[in-house]
Amino acid sequence: MADTAGGTSVVRTDDGALDWSAVLVAHSRPMPFDFVPSVADFHSATQAWVLGYLGAHSTASNEAVAIASTSDAGRHWRAVSELTVSGQATGIQFVDSLHGWVFASPSAGGVIGAQDTTLYRTADGGVTWQISKPPSQVRGNSAVRGRLPEACGAGGLDAPSFINAQDGWIAGPCDSRPFLEASHDGGLTWIQESLTSFPAAAGEPNPPTYVTRSPRFISPEDGFLVVLRGFTTGANSLQEAAVYVTKDGGVTWTAHRLPQAELHTDFVDA
Repeated sequence: MADTAGGTSVVRTDDGALDWSAVLVAHSRPMPFDFVPSVADFHSATQAWVLGYLGAHSTASNEAVAIASTSDAGRHWRAVSELTVSGQATGIQFVDSLHGWVFASPSAGGVIGAQDTTLYRTADGGVTWQISKPPSQVRGNSAVRGRLPEACGAGGLDAPSFINAQDGWIAGPCDSRPFLEASHDGGLTWIQESLTSFPAAAGEPNPPTYVTRSPRFISPEDGFLVVLRGFTTGANSLQEAAVYVTKDGGVTWTAHRLPQAELHTDFVDA
């Protein structure tokens, strides 16, 4: 994704980042005229899904979005689905042509109480969407079919990560422990996952705040997640970091302390 004068674009390289070319730009066909790419799921070298907001149809509290997909490295795109989300769409993931999720978080400037943390799930390629919210945000809404975990008290949830149509994980900040929950029914229900203790150095205090990021998988078995402990003002190195690694599809996790708090972590293989 790249910012350009005409809006955000999706750019691609096939020569190791020497050259880049735009493969999907704002307001381009076959997408609606007000489509602006905002978040993407690059599934493989050829397959991707891109979510964009529809500015002419959105409000401060609810965002109209459309989803585009390609199966030939961006040479051709097709319009997959349109929907309106509560707040602002901050994540998208598809594990195949039928099963996908859109994650929405409250947006700045929206009407208080009119937007929630919401997960939208499709099992038919975007024709229909099931809605999940934390129990405290359901408020009698009969359209809500699933239950997201409640935030742990230190902030909002991270966008979830799925390895197939059924199994996924969601994480976020927490005041007392690394916060990670798992779903085995496509995101409709969630259960708390037990992680090993944060690998603190000997004699270090136990800061109260943990920030756990949803896992990223590089194969059905191999994945990693990052946990930050402590806090930072941006000018002080007051955070610690650890990477938790799984080699059995998230059944067990092993913690490895990082030498310093990270800004970004990635793996290309196991």
